[in-house]
Amino acid sequence: MSESKLVGRTAEITSAEEVVDVGFGFAAQDIYWPRRFAPRRIIGFNITPEQVHLARARVRKLGLEDRIDLREGSATATGLPDACCDVVTAVECAFHFDTREDFFAEAARLLRPGGRLVLADSIPSGPDPDPWQNPLQALVFGAARAALAVPRANVYPREVYAAKLAAAGFEAVQVTSIRDQVFPGWHRALVDDPGLRRRLGPVGWLLRSIPAEQMYAPFDYVLAVGRRQGSATVD
Repeated sequence: MSESKLVGRTAEITSAEEVVDVGFGFAAQDIYWPRRFAPRRIIGFNITPEQVHLARARVRKLGLEDRIDLREGSATATGLPDACCDVVTAVECAFHFDTREDFFAEAARLLRPGGRLVLADSIPSGPDPDPWQNPLQALVFGAARAALAVPRANVYPREVYAAKLAAAGFEAVQVTSIRDQVFPGWHRALVDDPGLRRRLGPVGWLLRSIPAEQMYAPFDYVLAVGRRQGSATVD
């Protein structure tokens, strides 16, 4: 199952709900979700103008402009009103945000009481690798963090992740590792897809040459879920 499908299913999106999707990339999930879950509206935010332009063109071509509103803007400062949506999502992007904690606070502000936050995200599997004991892992970890533009403040393991969600006002928090479902496919793409390696630059060629068990040891991939504190209202 793709991350977009997993996030949508986990969020339990319904036809009566409004979704805010941050870091939407080229809008693959935003195009898929109306077909599968039929949310009333999706508002997307992305800080990369080129991606916003191409994603909007995809949405127009499919005639979905009345249901998908894609905007250039920050995940940590959307400018939307308080309690304006039922679901907030972020697929493979929250590790970029400056900072992830600021995004948690913004998501809590945007959600109505009882609303859901669902993220597919990459984090460390534990403490930073010791460069003296595990020089290769330390090299891979540092190179990947630099290539993916991950702020140092976003580097923490699952238990810290869960605590930060709770501190931001979320309950029923779960941060579940799905690394075994994600990393094998990602590694196959790294080996087989020259376009992916080019997008990663020299780091892509370096990563391809490292055995998978060594390359992924420092990393975890999680499905993070939280419910905004307070009871949902019934119209």
